Amino acid sequence: MIEYKLHVARQALRLTLKSFAIAIVSVTALIFLAGAIARTTDSAVRARNDFTMLTKKFGAIDQLTRDNDSLAGVTEKLESAIPTMDDLTRVEEYLTVTAVQTTNDITMQFSGGVGPSVGNALAELPLTIQLSGTQKTLSDFLRTLESAPYLISVKSVSLSFSDSAPDAVTAQIAATLFLETNSR
Repeated sequence: MIEYKLHVARQALRLTLKSFAIAIVSVTALIFLAGAIARTTDSAVRARNDFTMLTKKFGAIDQLTRDNDSLAGVTEKLESAIPTMDDLTRVEEYLTVTAVQTTNDITMQFSGGVGPSVGNALAELPLTIQLSGTQKTLSDFLRTLESAPYLISVKSVSLSFSDSAPDAVTAQIAATLFLETNSR
């Protein structure tokens, strides 16, 4: 009977040790799996963040491409609005035709030399315009000048009214014509 109890005690100890070993192996496996899951999760999060960043960069590139396409026409229009010294005759003809269309008499004079503008990208050419007409025709000329296809800045307008003709007005306009510094 003692032998039987000893044998049962050994069996119980052996089973306890096996159970303990299995528990240690299971805990070790769980720790290893938890580490693998954490590494996989970190890797997935990094991949998702990289994908998100890449998507944002491609979105920014797409936006830049759209902006570039939309600015292409504006750039060409702006380049045509800024004449060179070679185009002064064309600008003078435009102003003369505009004065005739608005039934004004015009005298123009490009005064002084060409001076540099901000950053030396543009040059400024002072321009003096003398117009004779009525209040309405002068107003029409100034409105047309405001939407001119050239970059002209009106600095001042001086008006003189005639005593002999109540509707007659003479305007002295000081303006600046902006020119491209390099010929095309």
